[in-house]
Amino acid sequence: MRTHIIEAVILTVACTILSSCSYFSSTTREPYYPRLSNSIFSDESLTLIETNNVVIKAIKSNRYVSVSDFQGVNDVAKIVFNEAEVSSAVSISDVQTSLFHHALESIIKQFTCEVFTSKHPNSSIQLCPLSKSATMSAEHALPFIGGIRLKHRLSTTIHNDPAGLEFELFLRSVQERSLDTLWGAVHELGKIPNSELAQDSLVLTINMNIHKKNDLDRRWRSLHHEPLVFFVILPPVESIWRSKNEIESMSFAYKKAVLLVVDSR
Repeated sequence: MRTHIIEAVILTVACTILSSCSYFSSTTREPYYPRLSNSIFSDESLTLIETNNVVIKAIKSNRYVSVSDFQGVNDVAKIVFNEAEVSSAVSISDVQTSLFHHALESIIKQFTCEVFTSKHPNSSIQLCPLSKSATMSAEHALPFIGGIRLKHRLSTTIHNDPAGLEFELFLRSVQERSLDTLWGAVHELGKIPNSELAQDSLVLTINMNIHKKNDLDRRWRSLHHEPLVFFVILPPVESIWRSKNEIESMSFAYKKAVLLVVDSR
């Protein structure tokens, strides 16, 4: 009898341990994208979380503004796009135009649509902005994890001919910039002290070129040597997947998107 009791106790303990293990395994997961907190930031291979840089400061201080708040974005433009402020060819007023906001909305929605299509069959997708063929080429592959974005940028170009102004926003291909670095196209945020953002939030590293038409030959000319770089934070992958369709996913992500106010001065 005693032997049976001992065996029963051991079985109960074993079951408890197993169920506990099962519980923890069900609540933890591998990230869909490399974590921003662990991304390489410096030439010395230091990670973002290991350095006291302007990006980590902005995240820890919860400095961000909704991208759909045009006035809010315009108010912080001098901070985020300081390179434009000190340039003789481009001004902050160029960034504070509806053209910039339109381009930003376009690239956010295009990326979101590609995320959504990675989980849903091609036959259910009716509309994605920009190149529909690009999104259809890698069903069930998250952008920049598989498919066309390994070698090809995700980009959008918006211009206003009468104003002579053009914005090119793009996420670099994996071939151009590894996702192991901060300058890679997309990451999950990861665990960062004091941040109020969800750890599985998506972070886009967006590059921007601004062009103006020359009054003499009417050709588009770049206004700065290197692209301006800024960061936009989106809802997690699974939140985007739960949308009813691609239209809802794009609208949802854009409404939730925030611009990280990184002080580049």
